[in-house]
Amino acid sequence: MVSEWSQLSDEECGPFQYDDPVIVVDFGTTGIQYHFPCFNPDNSDEIVYVRANGNQHALVKYNISSKQETVLIENTFISSQPVWTRSGWVFYTVAPANIVYKVSENGGPSTQITQPGWEAINFGVDKVTDNVLIHSNGLNMGDSDYHGIYNVDGIKVDSLRWRFGNIYVGGHCQAIDRHHSGYKMSGDVSTPDPAYGLCQIIGNNVSIVYSFDGAEEGPMTIAQNDRYLFYVMHSKGFYRFDKQTLTNTKLEDLCTARNIRAISISDDGRYLLMERVNATKEGGNGLYIIDEQSDIYLYHIQLGAQKKILAEN
Repeated sequence: MVSEWSQLSDEECGPFQYDDPVIVVDFGTTGIQYHFPCFNPDNSDEIVYVRANGNQHALVKYNISSKQETVLIENTFISSQPVWTRSGWVFYTVAPANIVYKVSENGGPSTQITQPGWEAINFGVDKVTDNVLIHSNGLNMGDSDYHGIYNVDGIKVDSLRWRFGNIYVGGHCQAIDRHHSGYKMSGDVSTPDPAYGLCQIIGNNVSIVYSFDGAEEGPMTIAQNDRYLFYVMHSKGFYRFDKQTLTNTKLEDLCTARNIRAISISDDGRYLLMERVNATKEGGNGLYIIDEQSDIYLYHIQLGAQKKILAEN
């Protein structure tokens, strides 16, 4: 299914929240779900995504114009957004141990990259070297600095705990020229009330993008090019940070009933892919059924408009 271009919603989210004081008698999804889209780094008309039917997942290559699909891997459970390298490999993680695998962009057998215990949290591609960088907790790798960035051979290449004076930085592995966007904690992390935020790290310079208190969840997903940093704050909003003017723009209000779970930016900087999640709540008297539907949209950055490209209906 491909829809026409439409503007993002300018409506504030309604009162529906999962944490309402009700008894949820069922929670889940029905039908086909479309998760974790990622652009081909050399062709903005081609993507990979995860098609889910219950616990059965398939990694699928998809051409937006021709609608042609190629199943790369099936009968697995993929737990994070894939990354696609210019050398022709698609990397992905498999639950429950979050083990990293790779498969050719043309299909074929997959190859296991990491061992159990790595617990890969996220990963990205260094756009200069085309190397995959893995964000791991490192607890089972003998690393006391347990949030680090590792290459596929298990060698630590960077830390997500930089310190500049009294600023500590944790991170999120989305790389452009090895410049990472990350979480920032000012003051000692052991203090009762550290200040948290999303920051942009360039060399030894840290620019604060979004500040939030310790009770608020960090960004769900990040995508960036040389000009903009796009990010989603959990159940709050979809934002664009302009790196030239150092200004933030809230593009859309988000909440439990309307959310964005994953984004990917095209190499030409014209488009974003978005996994949009719309949820419904049915029932009454405190007994409800929650149902989620995940579909994939294409967002035109200059127009500020989106269209649905993969959906159940």
